[in-house]
Amino acid sequence: MFFISPPMFLSVVIPAYNEAVIIERTIDTIVAYFAKKNFEFEVIVVDDGSTDETAARAHEASQRIPNVRVIRLSKNQGKGGAVKAGALASRGEWMLFLDADLSTQPMEFEKFVPYLATHDIVIGSRCLPGSVITVHQPWSREILGRLLNKLFRVVSHVPFADTQCGFKLFHQRTKSLFQEQVLTRWLFEVEVLYMAIKQNFRIQEIPISWAHDRHSSVKLSDGLRILYDLWTIRRIH
Repeated sequence: MFFISPPMFLSVVIPAYNEAVIIERTIDTIVAYFAKKNFEFEVIVVDDGSTDETAARAHEASQRIPNVRVIRLSKNQGKGGAVKAGALASRGEWMLFLDADLSTQPMEFEKFVPYLATHDIVIGSRCLPGSVITVHQPWSREILGRLLNKLFRVVSHVPFADTQCGFKLFHQRTKSLFQEQVLTRWLFEVEVLYMAIKQNFRIQEIPISWAHDRHSSVKLSDGLRILYDLWTIRRIH
């Protein structure tokens, strides 16, 4: 008699750049949470060309936790490049990516579950009624973020309140979006969502709890790159 093992349900992708101090704790937190669930999962750490011990620390975790894998990019590509590599390597029916600093805790996944049967993509939002910001960004960055989101919506016609929150879930049937993804830095999420809308994937935006990490930043000097990437999205898709 032959037995067919159930398919893996979830792949959790962690893009990581110079996160040696926290990466093992992050992995342990994610594994501890999903280990309580009644489904098979994997954790994929994508080291984005770090110059510290991120890859080594993640590899140590993979040696003691069987369902943790590490992908090492030879040079820094940006968060979008790391997420793309993890998404294309994922084996789960669903792929969740979240930030290495756990600005959004893995238990926020619970809020996504009611939409899995009816949607292809579920995205977290810091800007909807019901969203909870436990640690705020400096006021100047919050205002800049809101202005940028409005700009993204006007130029790309992506209608979501928050395209940049690093907590998003994709079904495997959307994997072609990552194969087609060109941008690897700030606006890769806008690009992926823009393509998803054009391809008629069903997307739900959900309010979540989020905390600002003081080490993350978008500098004013990135403005020209952001404008160029917006133009690129419209030009190539």
